[in-house]
Amino acid sequence: MQNQRGNINGPNGQSGSLQFRTVTGDYTITELDAGAVVEVDSPDPVVITLEATAPASGFYCEVVRVGAGTVQFAAGTGATVLSSAGATPSIAAQQEGATITKREAGAWRVQGAIA
Repeated sequence: MQNQRGNINGPNGQSGSLQFRTVTGDYTITELDAGAVVEVDSPDPVVITLEATAPASGFYCEVVRVGAGTVQFAAGTGATVLSSAGATPSIAAQQEGATITKREAGAWRVQGAIA
């Protein structure tokens, strides 16, 4: 995994930083990904696992498919994935992404450019 930081500036003078993480293979979302953009850069299929116990409720991050390989979300033991695409959503196309949020213990919502 590769980490990068960037600055963001809002229209009313707000500023902050945005963290980018690059992953190239199967990956489990952790608390370190909070508020980050996780870029999946792989020519091969990648599975992003969402665990039941951690991170805590209220967590969110973005996952973007940079490489040509498919990116699928999977529920870890005891977890549930909620999405319009069913229990195993995937990011629809290269350069598209999804927002993932943890609603409560074990319940994840995946929304965005998913199939």
